[in-house]
Amino acid sequence: MTDNTRVATLRVCKVCGRSFPLGLAKCPEDGGELVRQEKDHLLGTIFLGKYEVLSVLGKGGMSVVYKTRHVHMEKILALKLLNQELTNDEVARERFRREASAASSLSHQNVVVVHDFGFTEAEPKQAYLVMDCLEGSSLSDLIESQGTIPLSRAIEVFKQGLDGLEHAHKKGIIHRDIKPSNLVVIPEDDGTDLVKLVDFGIAKAAPQEGEKQRQQLTQTGEIFGSPLYMSPEQCNGRGMDPRSDIYSFGCLMYETVAGIPPLIGDTYINTVVKHLQEQPPPFSKTAPQSQIPAALEAVIMKCLEKDPDRRYGSVAELRQALLDAALASGIKGYRAGAVPEVPRGPSNLAMTFDRVKLALTGGSTTCTKQKGNPLIPIISVLGIAGIALWLFTVPIGVEGVDRVSALDRILFANLLKELSDDLGKGKIQDAKKVGSQAEKMARRFDDAGDRLEKALRAEWRVALAMGDSTEQERLRHEISESVTNSIRRDYEAIQQHLSKLEIPLTSSDDRTKRQAEVKGTGSAARDIAVRLHSRDLHREEEQLLQQAMRVYEGTGLGGDAKVAELKTQLAKCYSDLQRYDESLILYRDAASIRKNIGCATPENKKALSKALFNLGTFERDQSHFTESEKHLEEAIKLAEEDGKDQKLLLDDLRGYADLLKQMRNANHTEVTDSEKQILEKIGKLEKELGSSPKQQDQAADDLSGP
Repeated sequence: MTDNTRVATLRVCKVCGRSFPLGLAKCPEDGGELVRQEKDHLLGTIFLGKYEVLSVLGKGGMSVVYKTRHVHMEKILALKLLNQELTNDEVARERFRREASAASSLSHQNVVVVHDFGFTEAEPKQAYLVMDCLEGSSLSDLIESQGTIPLSRAIEVFKQGLDGLEHAHKKGIIHRDIKPSNLVVIPEDDGTDLVKLVDFGIAKAAPQEGEKQRQQLTQTGEIFGSPLYMSPEQCNGRGMDPRSDIYSFGCLMYETVAGIPPLIGDTYINTVVKHLQEQPPPFSKTAPQSQIPAALEAVIMKCLEKDPDRRYGSVAELRQALLDAALASGIKGYRAGAVPEVPRGPSNLAMTFDRVKLALTGGSTTCTKQKGNPLIPIISVLGIAGIALWLFTVPIGVEGVDRVSALDRILFANLLKELSDDLGKGKIQDAKKVGSQAEKMARRFDDAGDRLEKALRAEWRVALAMGDSTEQERLRHEISESVTNSIRRDYEAIQQHLSKLEIPLTSSDDRTKRQAEVKGTGSAARDIAVRLHSRDLHREEEQLLQQAMRVYEGTGLGGDAKVAELKTQLAKCYSDLQRYDESLILYRDAASIRKNIGCATPENKKALSKALFNLGTFERDQSHFTESEKHLEEAIKLAEEDGKDQKLLLDDLRGYADLLKQMRNANHTEVTDSEKQILEKIGKLEKELGSSPKQQDQAADDLSGP
């Protein structure tokens, strides 16, 4: 923020989250307690002297999005700020800059408009992005609340989404994260929809013939995107072209008309494997009640071909095929080349929600409740229409598909929304009852506990608002157990996948394809190992990491950067188990791999600095002072040469300062001038970064919940 920023001191309601000026003790809306707002100092300020920050729209791993008002133009806009702790991270800053660059280079009615981008002048510098504030619902929200979208409306949403995507492709930009949540549907005054394509955070420039190859931020072998919608080439880290977006758009279309994604595994890695190896089931199995025209199904299935050459060659070709299929199928309300007539008002499903919810959850209805046959009260409430609706309550028994029925998914989502609404209005007792219903409903779902965890977290918010410490403790325990079970399921799934990759290659096997698949699995294996480590599941962590390293070495990838990460994680595992000699060998191996890779790029230089830091600090803690001093000095030198990641340099300096202190204590000597200089550098960097890592970690803990 600049000096022109106006800070307003506020109090925030613990129940509804609204902000009010100082001087009030209770919320005027719901009577909730008002506390000083310490979580987000931007609310109520004027950012850059022109954007009044009104509220928080959303938070993610990399950024926070605020609703703002341009004080001179009286226009509502969205302000996206890179998280403070990532401001000095070169990779995060470059991805943020890429989003701004990609979106700002586009000018199309179906693409979100970027109005401003830059870095604040005052320290600490912060990257920001100003764009349209879209007053609508994402396509994923519509699917979640309605189950499926009427075909006439869906075709128009697809058409506009493809128009925006085609514009991006013509500008040489591959989106790489096409999914329902990145299409925003905005109701227009005339009853039609305006669709906007958003979130270019992981977009990249399409390869151009004759262009000199340059170092890419997201290199081949690195996976970004959402696994439910990633193309096979994106799953295994191969190079991508616009046809990858066409595959993802096919996943989006499939889910929109069927109510479920085309391929769903029990875990992240299972989903990735399905996109690599399995064909999506036909609509006759996943959505038999939808009566999706064969012509439309053929278009969607062609988008989902594993081989890019078998998909549509361009978005324009796909759009024309889609419109032809809609016209040939006589989809009601669709007019070629125009916006379809979209019926307004609540859907039949929404109109009957309250009554169906009561019937399914045991509440009272206007009908006489019959014992023994759950179908009777539903028919009594809905009549003949209820019989058709009941089809949505039958779980789909197709392998790899969400086995929770379509209606149950809708009811559960509405319960969570109702709970949130009740909390916002201060109706805490009502929210508690709804939370209890959601938990009971989730416990009978066959979805690996995912919805149960959502219900428990929602109930925890209610318990927090009520100040019920006993209930908070119960929910913390339940959530922890649910998370542990989820980690175990992921562990078992990736072990099975790695076992397939351990099968020796035959002469006819494609070694390059196997290597690509192995690389696509390495990141997931390490991530699951980290989660196992966090739960002290060291035996499983050790087995997984050893298996992953065997797979890499068995396919000739023993010197890959990912192996260095796997070895580092295994070293941490052994350190916790007090197997220090084995840890030291692994840290040395990881540093050796990084040295062999070299420092040709800034990222490789930073990775080597981190590997030397890990090795040096471990040697220090084992009192190998001579070796530790050598490796920490190398780490500091590399971080200083890079000059961009100040947090990395700060970590290196802190590790070295601690080494000097231990050496001084061991030798019973006084503080040297060299040590004083290091401490001065540390103090200067801490001041520039705004807070110490411990303070940042505490702030993250305060915001994270159970």
